[in-house]
Amino acid sequence: MNKLICVVAFLVFACGPVLAQPGIPMESIPPDPAPETRELIKQLYSKNFEDRMVAAGALGKKKAGAAVPYLIDLLCDRNGYTGSRIILVSDAAVKALVNIGEPAIEPLIKEIEFEQNDVPLTENGAVLFYPPGECLSFAEAGEILGLSDSPAVFELLEKALKNPKVSMRLMAAAALGGICDPRAIDLLIGALGDEIPAMRMQAMTALSQYAHSKAYGALLNHEKKETDPRAQGWLKIKLRPGPPPPDADENSMCLDREERLKLQDEQSTIEFWD
Repeated sequence: MNKLICVVAFLVFACGPVLAQPGIPMESIPPDPAPETRELIKQLYSKNFEDRMVAAGALGKKKAGAAVPYLIDLLCDRNGYTGSRIILVSDAAVKALVNIGEPAIEPLIKEIEFEQNDVPLTENGAVLFYPPGECLSFAEAGEILGLSDSPAVFELLEKALKNPKVSMRLMAAAALGGICDPRAIDLLIGALGDEIPAMRMQAMTALSQYAHSKAYGALLNHEKKETDPRAQGWLKIKLRPGPPPPDADENSMCLDREERLKLQDEQSTIEFWD
Protein backbone atom coordinates (compact mmCIF):
# COMPACT_ATOMS: atom_id res chain seq x y z
CA MET A 1 0.00 0.00 0.00
CA ASN A 2 2.98 2.28 -0.45
CA LYS A 3 1.87 3.61 -3.85
CA LEU A 4 0.05 6.80 -3.00
CA ILE A 5 2.71 9.43 -2.51
CA CYS A 6 3.19 13.08 -3.27
CA VAL A 7 5.30 15.94 -2.01
CA VAL A 8 3.75 19.14 -3.30
CA ALA A 9 6.30 21.86 -4.00
CA PHE A 10 3.92 24.81 -3.63
CA LEU A 11 4.09 27.81 -1.40
CA VAL A 12 1.13 27.77 0.97
CA PHE A 13 -0.89 30.96 0.62
CA ALA A 14 -2.81 31.61 3.81
CA CYS A 15 -3.90 34.24 6.25
CA GLY A 16 -1.79 35.30 9.20
CA PRO A 17 -2.19 33.80 12.70
CA VAL A 18 -5.84 32.96 13.11
CA LEU A 19 -6.29 30.36 15.83
CA ALA A 20 -3.79 29.62 18.56
CA GLN A 21 -5.53 26.42 19.64
CA PRO A 22 -8.09 23.90 18.36
CA GLY A 23 -11.61 25.32 18.13
CA ILE A 24 -13.09 22.22 19.80
CA PRO A 25 -13.51 22.91 23.55
CA MET A 26 -10.91 21.06 25.62
CA GLU A 27 -13.67 19.71 27.85
CA SER A 28 -14.97 17.79 24.82
CA ILE A 29 -11.90 15.54 24.63
CA PRO A 30 -13.35 12.02 25.10
CA PRO A 31 -12.06 9.83 27.93
CA ASP A 32 -11.29 6.89 25.64
CA PRO A 33 -7.79 7.78 24.31
CA ALA A 34 -4.84 6.33 26.21
CA PRO A 35 -3.63 8.70 28.97
CA GLU A 36 -0.49 9.71 27.03
CA THR A 37 -2.51 10.47 23.89
CA ARG A 38 -5.05 12.45 25.91
CA GLU A 39 -2.29 14.55 27.48
CA LEU A 40 -0.78 15.26 24.06
CA ILE A 41 -4.17 16.36 22.74
CA LYS A 42 -4.47 18.70 25.73
CA GLN A 43 -1.01 20.07 24.89
CA LEU A 44 -2.42 21.22 21.53
CA TYR A 45 -4.27 23.87 23.57
CA SER A 46 -1.05 25.34 25.00
CA LYS A 47 -0.52 29.08 24.54
CA ASN A 48 3.06 28.29 23.51
CA PHE A 49 3.24 27.47 19.80
CA GLU A 50 6.33 25.27 20.29
CA ASP A 51 4.37 23.08 22.70
CA ARG A 52 1.62 22.74 20.10
CA MET A 53 4.15 21.78 17.42
CA VAL A 54 5.79 19.18 19.65
CA ALA A 55 2.41 17.68 20.59
CA ALA A 56 1.32 17.49 16.95
CA GLY A 57 4.55 15.74 16.00
CA ALA A 58 4.21 13.23 18.83
CA LEU A 59 0.57 12.47 17.96
CA GLY A 60 1.58 11.87 14.35
CA LYS A 61 4.30 9.46 15.36
CA LYS A 62 1.83 7.61 17.59
CA LYS A 63 -0.63 7.49 14.66
CA ALA A 64 -3.24 8.71 17.11
CA GLY A 65 -6.52 8.58 15.20
CA ALA A 66 -8.31 10.17 18.18
CA ALA A 67 -6.32 13.37 17.57
CA VAL A 68 -7.46 13.86 13.94
CA PRO A 69 -10.24 16.46 14.53
CA TYR A 70 -7.94 18.51 16.79
CA LEU A 71 -5.09 18.40 14.26
CA ILE A 72 -7.44 19.45 11.46
CA ASP A 73 -8.37 22.46 13.59
CA LEU A 74 -4.65 23.31 13.86
CA LEU A 75 -4.47 23.73 10.09
CA CYS A 76 -5.68 27.26 10.87
CA ASP A 77 -2.76 27.87 13.24
CA ARG A 78 -0.32 30.09 11.35
CA ASN A 79 1.86 30.82 14.37
CA GLY A 80 5.44 29.61 14.25
CA TYR A 81 8.93 30.50 13.11
CA THR A 82 9.19 33.23 10.51
CA GLY A 83 12.64 33.88 9.16
CA SER A 84 14.57 32.65 6.14
CA ARG A 85 12.43 29.52 6.50
CA ILE A 86 8.81 29.75 7.62
CA ILE A 87 7.76 26.80 9.78
CA LEU A 88 4.30 27.00 11.29
CA VAL A 89 2.11 25.01 13.66
CA SER A 90 -0.06 24.20 10.64
CA ASP A 91 2.98 22.52 9.03
CA ALA A 92 3.29 20.25 12.06
CA ALA A 93 -0.42 19.43 11.80
CA VAL A 94 -0.04 18.56 8.09
CA LYS A 95 2.84 16.21 8.84
CA ALA A 96 0.96 14.59 11.75
CA LEU A 97 -2.11 13.93 9.59
CA VAL A 98 0.11 12.42 6.89
CA ASN A 99 1.66 10.08 9.47
CA ILE A 100 -1.70 9.08 10.96
CA GLY A 101 -2.82 8.02 7.50
CA GLU A 102 -6.16 6.36 6.78
CA PRO A 103 -8.04 7.45 9.95
CA ALA A 104 -7.47 11.05 8.83
CA ILE A 105 -8.81 10.61 5.29
CA GLU A 106 -12.59 10.70 5.79
CA PRO A 107 -12.57 13.69 8.20
CA LEU A 108 -10.13 15.47 5.89
CA ILE A 109 -12.33 14.88 2.85
CA LYS A 110 -15.28 16.42 4.71
CA GLU A 111 -13.11 19.39 5.67
CA ILE A 112 -11.93 19.88 2.09
CA GLU A 113 -15.48 19.77 0.73
CA PHE A 114 -16.67 22.23 3.38
CA GLU A 115 -13.62 24.48 3.32
CA GLN A 116 -12.62 24.94 -0.28
CA ASN A 117 -13.98 28.18 -1.67
CA ASP A 118 -13.10 28.80 -5.27
CA VAL A 119 -10.09 30.93 -6.08
CA PRO A 120 -10.56 34.25 -7.93
CA LEU A 121 -8.90 34.44 -11.33
CA THR A 122 -7.59 37.22 -13.56
CA GLU A 123 -9.08 37.73 -17.01
CA ASN A 124 -6.44 35.46 -18.55
CA GLY A 125 -7.12 32.65 -16.06
CA ALA A 126 -4.24 33.09 -13.62
CA VAL A 127 -4.87 32.67 -9.89
CA LEU A 128 -5.32 36.18 -8.50
CA PHE A 129 -5.08 35.39 -4.79
CA TYR A 130 -6.19 32.80 -2.29
CA PRO A 131 -9.25 33.65 -0.20
CA PRO A 132 -8.39 34.81 3.33
CA GLY A 133 -9.63 32.61 6.12
CA GLU A 134 -9.02 29.32 4.32
CA CYS A 135 -7.50 26.98 6.88
CA LEU A 136 -6.70 24.28 4.37
CA SER A 137 -5.10 25.42 1.13
CA PHE A 138 -5.24 23.20 -1.95
CA ALA A 139 -1.48 22.63 -1.57
CA GLU A 140 -1.83 21.32 1.99
CA ALA A 141 -4.78 19.15 1.04
CA GLY A 142 -2.83 17.74 -1.89
CA GLU A 143 0.17 17.05 0.30
CA ILE A 144 -1.82 15.16 2.93
CA LEU A 145 -3.88 13.15 0.46
CA GLY A 146 -0.93 12.41 -1.81
CA LEU A 147 1.17 11.02 1.04
CA SER A 148 -1.64 8.83 2.31
CA ASP A 149 -1.66 5.06 1.91
CA SER A 150 -5.45 4.98 1.70
CA PRO A 151 -6.81 3.28 -1.45
CA ALA A 152 -9.76 5.70 -1.32
CA VAL A 153 -7.51 8.61 -2.24
CA PHE A 154 -7.19 7.93 -5.97
CA GLU A 155 -10.97 7.78 -6.44
CA LEU A 156 -11.34 11.02 -4.49
CA LEU A 157 -8.73 12.78 -6.63
CA GLU A 158 -10.22 11.46 -9.87
CA LYS A 159 -13.57 12.94 -8.86
CA ALA A 160 -12.04 16.21 -7.64
CA LEU A 161 -10.23 16.71 -10.94
CA LYS A 162 -13.66 17.19 -12.57
CA ASN A 163 -14.97 19.53 -9.88
CA PRO A 164 -16.26 22.90 -11.17
CA LYS A 165 -14.24 24.69 -8.46
CA VAL A 166 -10.75 25.58 -9.69
CA SER A 167 -9.35 25.17 -6.16
CA MET A 168 -10.56 21.55 -6.01
CA ARG A 169 -9.06 20.74 -9.43
CA LEU A 170 -5.76 22.34 -8.39
CA MET A 171 -5.75 20.26 -5.20
CA ALA A 172 -6.38 17.05 -7.14
CA ALA A 173 -3.63 17.72 -9.68
CA ALA A 174 -1.20 18.65 -6.91
CA ALA A 175 -1.76 15.32 -5.18
CA LEU A 176 -1.80 13.26 -8.39
CA GLY A 177 1.64 14.66 -9.23
CA GLY A 178 3.54 12.06 -7.30
CA ILE A 179 1.24 9.31 -6.04
CA CYS A 180 3.16 6.65 -7.98
CA ASP A 181 0.01 5.33 -9.62
CA PRO A 182 0.26 5.03 -13.42
CA ARG A 183 -3.49 5.71 -13.70
CA ALA A 184 -2.74 9.30 -12.65
CA ILE A 185 -0.83 9.99 -15.86
CA ASP A 186 -3.92 9.69 -18.08
CA LEU A 187 -5.94 11.88 -15.71
CA LEU A 188 -3.25 14.57 -15.76
CA ILE A 189 -2.94 14.41 -19.56
CA GLY A 190 -6.67 15.11 -19.68
CA ALA A 191 -6.16 18.08 -17.34
CA LEU A 192 -3.82 19.66 -19.90
CA GLY A 193 -7.02 20.55 -21.76
CA ASP A 194 -8.46 22.54 -18.83
CA GLU A 195 -9.68 26.01 -19.84
CA ILE A 196 -7.86 27.65 -16.91
CA PRO A 197 -4.12 28.30 -17.57
CA ALA A 198 -3.26 27.96 -13.87
CA MET A 199 -4.78 24.48 -13.90
CA ARG A 200 -2.90 23.49 -17.05
CA MET A 201 0.33 24.67 -15.40
CA GLN A 202 -0.42 22.53 -12.35
CA ALA A 203 -1.05 19.53 -14.60
CA MET A 204 2.31 20.20 -16.31
CA THR A 205 4.05 20.27 -12.93
CA ALA A 206 2.36 17.05 -11.88
CA LEU A 207 3.25 15.22 -15.11
CA SER A 208 6.86 16.36 -14.86
CA GLN A 209 7.10 14.50 -11.54
CA TYR A 210 6.64 11.18 -13.35
CA ALA A 211 9.76 9.61 -14.86
CA HIS A 212 7.69 7.99 -17.59
CA SER A 213 7.82 8.31 -21.38
CA LYS A 214 4.04 8.73 -21.65
CA ALA A 215 4.08 11.72 -19.28
CA TYR A 216 7.05 13.31 -21.04
CA GLY A 217 5.54 12.67 -24.48
CA ALA A 218 2.28 14.34 -23.42
CA LEU A 219 4.16 17.45 -22.29
CA LEU A 220 6.15 17.52 -25.52
CA ASN A 221 2.96 17.21 -27.56
CA HIS A 222 1.21 19.90 -25.53
CA GLU A 223 4.02 22.35 -26.29
CA LYS A 224 2.55 22.77 -29.79
CA LYS A 225 -0.96 23.40 -28.45
CA GLU A 226 -0.42 25.72 -25.48
CA THR A 227 -1.51 29.30 -26.24
CA ASP A 228 -1.07 31.08 -22.90
CA PRO A 229 2.34 32.88 -22.67
CA ARG A 230 2.85 32.12 -18.95
CA ALA A 231 1.93 28.47 -19.43
CA GLN A 232 4.25 28.25 -22.45
CA GLY A 233 7.15 29.52 -20.34
CA TRP A 234 6.26 27.13 -17.51
CA LEU A 235 6.15 24.19 -19.92
CA LYS A 236 9.63 24.96 -21.26
CA ILE A 237 10.95 24.82 -17.67
CA LYS A 238 9.25 21.46 -17.07
CA LEU A 239 10.69 20.01 -20.31
CA ARG A 240 14.21 21.27 -19.60
CA PRO A 241 15.49 18.12 -17.80
CA GLY A 242 14.85 16.13 -21.00
CA PRO A 243 13.26 12.69 -21.49
CA PRO A 244 13.38 10.05 -18.77
CA PRO A 245 15.95 7.22 -18.96
CA PRO A 246 15.07 4.36 -21.38
CA ASP A 247 14.32 1.93 -18.52
CA ALA A 248 12.22 4.42 -16.49
CA ASP A 249 8.85 2.93 -17.49
CA GLU A 250 9.78 -0.52 -16.19
CA ASN A 251 11.27 0.75 -12.94
CA SER A 252 9.71 2.75 -10.12
CA MET A 253 8.31 6.05 -11.41
CA CYS A 254 9.06 7.85 -8.17
CA LEU A 255 10.66 7.41 -4.79
CA ASP A 256 9.02 4.98 -2.39
CA ARG A 257 7.03 6.28 0.55
CA GLU A 258 9.82 6.17 3.11
CA GLU A 259 12.19 8.08 0.83
CA ARG A 260 9.50 10.70 0.13
CA LEU A 261 8.79 11.20 3.82
CA LYS A 262 12.51 11.46 4.51
CA LEU A 263 12.85 14.10 1.78
CA GLN A 264 9.90 16.00 3.25
CA ASP A 265 11.60 15.90 6.65
CA GLU A 266 14.84 17.26 5.22
CA GLN A 267 12.99 20.10 3.52
CA SER A 268 10.61 21.16 6.26
CA THR A 269 11.46 19.59 9.61
CA ILE A 270 12.89 21.39 12.58
CA GLU A 271 14.75 19.57 15.29
CA PHE A 272 12.07 19.22 17.92
CA TRP A 273 9.60 17.54 15.56
CA ASP A 274 11.74 14.38 15.76
